[in-house]
Amino acid sequence: MAFLARMNIGKRILTIGAASLLGLLLVLALSVGRLDAALTQSFNDRTRQTLDVAYSQLVRFQAEEQAGRMTREQAQTAAKDAIRSMRFGKDDYFFVLDTDHNMILHPVKPEKEGKNVANDTDADGKQHYREMIARVNAEGEGFVAYN
Repeated sequence: MAFLARMNIGKRILTIGAASLLGLLLVLALSVGRLDAALTQSFNDRTRQTLDVAYSQLVRFQAEEQAGRMTREQAQTAAKDAIRSMRFGKDDYFFVLDTDHNMILHPVKPEKEGKNVANDTDADGKQHYREMIARVNAEGEGFVAYN
């Protein structure tokens, strides 16, 4: 504090103002980080809830097949149609991928259906389908961010 006593009043005010601004910027940076984490968690929770609804459609059509009211082919077609039409958020959708990286259903890019997408990459060059299958194999579930 002795160094403040040697400064004239203008420099003292400037120093206190600069320190206050630095403190405010630090608080802002910490707040943005927490907000980002909260928004990501909220998105993941909403996606998980919507995924539960989509999964219930698969269970429903499997039950129809097991009850003998639909053939396996009919049940699978009906389940695909149900999932294909589901959307959440503004531009989000569901796709179905098996653990061998074969695309079962993709409502936005139907040309991928029936193809192995193991080597496909997103806009950043990330092999996101491989990461998804690795996450499922390791953890049973999870989220993978991709562009």
